[in-house]
Amino acid sequence: MLETFKKKMLFNIKRSLAVIIDVTAIALISGSLSVSPLNPHYEKTYELQTEFEELTNQYLEEVEGIDEEDEDKLVDLFEEYKENTINYTYEASRKSIYSQMISIACTFLYFALFAYYFDGQTVGKRLMKLKIVTVEEDKPSLKRMTLRTTITYGIPFSVLASIFAFTIPKESFYIANVLLYYLTVVFTLILIFSSFTNDDRRGLHDFITKTKVIEDNKKEKE
Repeated sequence: MLETFKKKMLFNIKRSLAVIIDVTAIALISGSLSVSPLNPHYEKTYELQTEFEELTNQYLEEVEGIDEEDEDKLVDLFEEYKENTINYTYEASRKSIYSQMISIACTFLYFALFAYYFDGQTVGKRLMKLKIVTVEEDKPSLKRMTLRTTITYGIPFSVLASIFAFTIPKESFYIANVLLYYLTVVFTLILIFSSFTNDDRRGLHDFITKTKVIEDNKKEKE
């Protein structure tokens, strides 16, 4: 019983480390590409972010200088800051479309295509001696790996956010963006929880795509 628990904990640690390595690698790659000529809106996005940070600091300073009993002034200041937040979120989302496309492309190329050609392994999984297989322990098809990547990394949420930025008014977009954010968080927590609580160590994404992560004991068998 104790030995089984130790093995399960070790597997979960290795799987977590593999995810951290892979996500960090993709963040560095997509981040580097996002500040390259591939993203013509990078400078404008950076300017928007800088302006909003300055507005936020100014807002906080003004709030500190207002008497707590002066509710009307606090409300007016908050409404002004709320309007600035809506404007920034809307404009930043529209300008970051190229960054989103780069990020999604890198995610698919790495977690689907790369993992498919390297026997169900990303860099993180190879280092941790893990790999993705089907429930029959065969090599997953590229189609299955693509679907698994789409679900695991919440690609539909990112795509929806980009579509909303160009199809709905900014006031509605801000609310939709907040809702999408919380949906993404909840969905991610469900994936994590399901991955670490099932006896067969399969998350929701594994059940949908009929895959699982196992120890790669290839060298030991040889």
